Amino acid sequence: MSFSERNTIFKPILSAGIIIIVFGGVCLWISQIIQLKEEGEGFIIIGWRFIIGGIAAIAFAFLWRYFVYIRPVRKRSKKFDDWYKP
Repeated sequence: MSFSERNTIFKPILSAGIIIIVFGGVCLWISQIIQLKEEGEGFIIIGWRFIIGGIAAIAFAFLWRYFVYIRPVRKRSKKFDDWYKP
């Protein structure tokens, strides 16, 4: 997979993560404006879930983009890796 293909996948996932975080922030802001105990509590829970989901999406985007650099560090060649090659 070339860098341009990884970059085309990176940009939409990154922008989706940013939009999700902003939406979570809006939900938390609405919960502060409403100031009702029951309705505000639901907006707080939803807001934090969206913020955590947005952070996870951004982390996934960066892992996807830099996986080529991470994989060689993780994979070490072993002595017997080439024994089984169909």
